[in-house]
Amino acid sequence: EEKTCHTKDDEIAAEAWRRHLQRNQSIITDHFQGQYRSELTCPNCGKISVIFDPYMYLTLQLPEEKTCHRKMTFHSVDPTVLPIEIGVTVGRD
Repeated sequence: EEKTCHTKDDEIAAEAWRRHLQRNQSIITDHFQGQYRSELTCPNCGKISVIFDPYMYLTLQLPEEKTCHRKMTFHSVDPTVLPIEIGVTVGRD
């Protein structure tokens, strides 16, 4: 039965993508758009709703660094002293 569900999803997804391409056929669509599946279940009746939506932008959570790296250049007021470049690592806390 699980194979049937996946087959049905595949067919529905293909139809949704075909309809999307009827209105949005371009090189941008070919290279930068995709489709994702959303499933919602009603808490009252248990009915499951599945839809396939196109996307161009996909938000991904990037790992947050615990430190911040910066380069600093110090210039002396004494014109005979050359600027000094220093790398600094600081905690974000």
